[in-house]
Amino acid sequence: MIITGMFDYFDCDVKCPVCSNSVSDFQTKDFDRCFDHYQPGDLVDRRSLKSIRVYTTCPHLRVFEKFENDIMYIKTQSLWIEYIIPIIRGHIVRDQNLWRRSTHELNVSGIRFHKRDTFTEQDARKEVEVWNKKITDDIRITEFERKLHEEIYTTKS
Repeated sequence: MIITGMFDYFDCDVKCPVCSNSVSDFQTKDFDRCFDHYQPGDLVDRRSLKSIRVYTTCPHLRVFEKFENDIMYIKTQSLWIEYIIPIIRGHIVRDQNLWRRSTHELNVSGIRFHKRDTFTEQDARKEVEVWNKKITDDIRITEFERKLHEEIYTTKS
């Protein structure tokens, strides 16, 4: 998820085109920027809007870069995912086939820590694999919690 000043949330579920993980934490600045939630199918009171722009990132992979002066450098490969979603007759279009997607890779270096005395490059690569598994597990847990919340919320409505 990215946070860039004030924005509104756009709740939808799409697959990352690179890693196929579920991505659902979208933001938009096309409404009032009051941390409101919108979703496909919503009626929006903005007759002048023909489309909205929503965006997020998917941090799908960490890669070992190098050791330097007892510091291990890791690169996080993320994907910027952006959609232009049409608004037809005041409703945010549900059909994802009508959404225009654009993406670009983000490579963020900077995750690093001091190397342990007996910490080898092979150990570092194993640690990165553990982190990637944790990211995948976190995504699964988040998806489960979101679905559970939806079931509870739908049941109460």
